[in-house]
Amino acid sequence: MLAKSQSSMSKVSVIVPCYNGEKIIGNAIKSVLNQTYKNWELIIVDDGSTDSSCEIVEHYLNNDKIKLVKNAYNKGIAKTMNKGIEVSTGDFIAFLDQDDSWHPMKLELQLQKFENADNSLGLVGCGMVFIENNKCRRIFRINDEKLDQTHILTKIFLTSTNSSSIMMLKKDCLKKIGLFDEKLIGWGDFEMVFRVAKFYKIGYVNRLLVKKRVHPESANVKMKKKLRNEAKKIFPLICGYHPFLKSYLPLKEGNTILGKAIESLHNKQYKQARQLSLKAIQYDPRLRIKSKLVYLLSCLGDIGLVIIHIRNKHKYIQHLATFRKERW
Repeated sequence: MLAKSQSSMSKVSVIVPCYNGEKIIGNAIKSVLNQTYKNWELIIVDDGSTDSSCEIVEHYLNNDKIKLVKNAYNKGIAKTMNKGIEVSTGDFIAFLDQDDSWHPMKLELQLQKFENADNSLGLVGCGMVFIENNKCRRIFRINDEKLDQTHILTKIFLTSTNSSSIMMLKKDCLKKIGLFDEKLIGWGDFEMVFRVAKFYKIGYVNRLLVKKRVHPESANVKMKKKLRNEAKKIFPLICGYHPFLKSYLPLKEGNTILGKAIESLHNKQYKQARQLSLKAIQYDPRLRIKSKLVYLLSCLGDIGLVIIHIRNKHKYIQHLATFRKERW
């Protein structure tokens, strides 16, 4: 627990954007209510929901720490998040997606990270577990005690992994870097991390403190295309913030191609998997071993697919064991 009395501690503004979340918004609210750190305000910004989301939130408004702000119409995620920031009164800002949830010690551990650092620390993230169909699919975590800022940014850049739900920022940082880019529809939190890192250090609590719900069916074909097109603009922009990342663009593109090769393998499109795995090597020779392995598995056909399934099962067991250590 933190050393200071709760009443004298910094205030955290928790911002939850909500859109047609009647089935899930209650769990997000409870996730905040269950925090061991109690000096927070919860700002739920409804983005023009057409279901009973607002009615559900209103049941919690007898708690004077919880506020409901309504957009007159659907404005999109970035404008909704920014509206929450604008009405916030905390010293720190944390975000929680409506279908995600937090470990009870999430806020406490992130604030400890800030307390133990100097003023150069502007953002603290944490590990997260990706949940699909109530199963732990993969985990993401960074041990910042073993990595310098360059390696931290490189890892985030190459994995393209972030979520606003893992982020806590000093509110004062936003005065310098600005709010979420309202032109972005899906990469806003990712872009903000690198924008913060232009002026401040990034830290991580090396524990799985966020459950990230994955809904494969949630993004339609049209939206996926928009997100892919947006990504093509985001990565060069980020390289402009941090020029050293330009040297990783071929590796990043190669990893994307290799990911498509593995997806083709899962879909039993073995010829396409072989073609894509060879193409990945052309982008960056560092992918030679992984690409050749995918090529070999695709040559084995259904046997190769069985090997992939066994490997994935082993990986799932490892992730599950790691996740259970957090004792949610």
